[in-house]
Amino acid sequence: MPPAPSFAEKILHRFHLLPTPVMDAFGAVIFARALTVGLRRGMFESVAGRPLALEELSRETGLSPDGIRLLADACVAGGYLKCRKGKYRASAEAKKWLVKDSGTYLGDLIYYFDSLNTRLAGLDYSLEHGKPREPYYASFTDSEWETYVRGMANLARLLMPEVIRRIRLPSGGGRILDLGGSHGLYSLECCRKFPGYTAVVMDFAPALRWAAAMKTGEPGTRISLSAGDILTA
Repeated sequence: MPPAPSFAEKILHRFHLLPTPVMDAFGAVIFARALTVGLRRGMFESVAGRPLALEELSRETGLSPDGIRLLADACVAGGYLKCRKGKYRASAEAKKWLVKDSGTYLGDLIYYFDSLNTRLAGLDYSLEHGKPREPYYASFTDSEWETYVRGMANLARLLMPEVIRRIRLPSGGGRILDLGGSHGLYSLECCRKFPGYTAVVMDFAPALRWAAAMKTGEPGTRISLSAGDILTA
């Protein structure tokens, strides 16, 4: 997240003296892509445990010296890296959200957001005709299904504490039908919280392949996976 606006900037914004459309449309697009490249090249992992100079970071990421300097400095401005005496290290923000073994990793969700740049190219057509040329998921490759499922799993883990405490199920057990459940993590948590319940997660077959790879439907979890279109099955 970019640095919080100063008091003066808040006043200027209140009186519509800041060009907020430029900041929203330009800065967000560029920084989102920079963040994705940083993730893909392992930049945050590289500096999570130790500070590195630009030359070292260039070698580890495979980016040019000029390229890694621009990328690293952008992430310093965004609050994800810190720089001291020419060496870069991950900030607490990056260690929590952008390092894989943190337990709160959101990198897969960022990859999914990045894929939306291409998919939203047909938004004009959809709004003009009231529907897209083809279903959103129709052209997903297997790797894009993986990105989607893992990204939604990142989001589910983030929301899980708030969601699961609001769910109420009758005592005595029963069956849960999780429509479009993808990764199945909500069903898994419900079965852990409410004894006697089993769950069926229904989604498209390519999504469930990755749910199975994540061990959602493994024996002993009381979760089964059912492939199908929830609108017709």
